[in-house]
Amino acid sequence: MLRRPDEVGLAYEDVFFSSVDGVPLEGWFIPADSDKLVVHNHFLPSNRYGYPGHLPEFAGLGGFKVSFLPEYRALHDAGYNVLAYDLRNYGMSGQGNGGITGIGLLEYRDVIGSLRYAAARPDTRKMRKVLLSVCLGADSTAVAWSNTPRSSPRSRRWSCCSRSRRVR
Repeated sequence: MLRRPDEVGLAYEDVFFSSVDGVPLEGWFIPADSDKLVVHNHFLPSNRYGYPGHLPEFAGLGGFKVSFLPEYRALHDAGYNVLAYDLRNYGMSGQGNGGITGIGLLEYRDVIGSLRYAAARPDTRKMRKVLLSVCLGADSTAVAWSNTPRSSPRSRRWSCCSRSRRVR
């Protein structure tokens, strides 16, 4: 992990939870004073911090650099708690499915795991939750949505936002 939220003045907690199929996932909880929680599901090939494509060992995909930290700062300052985590096979999370990326067909288990984790935490249990899902994260969210029974209380208020839309 090359960058952390404290670099942009954010307090955070390292968090650990499992996907629904048991893959260990790692992330950050960035607290704010509200009852709103944004769960961030990152793009491929990034992790919860972003992507260091400007470094030679990561430049094979175009040499671009991305940092989500300013986005987390903006969300926090707007009154949103943030749960950002690494999908399986990325960042500090564990390997699943032999290290194969399923373009959402496997990673949806991580999205459901993140929502179950948020529902189990005493401080986030009753928060209104929204998913900020991009690329691989959005694919995973869509598959999770389609694989969750509509009658499930966990799926009653699904939201999937692109980075260009305002989270309400």
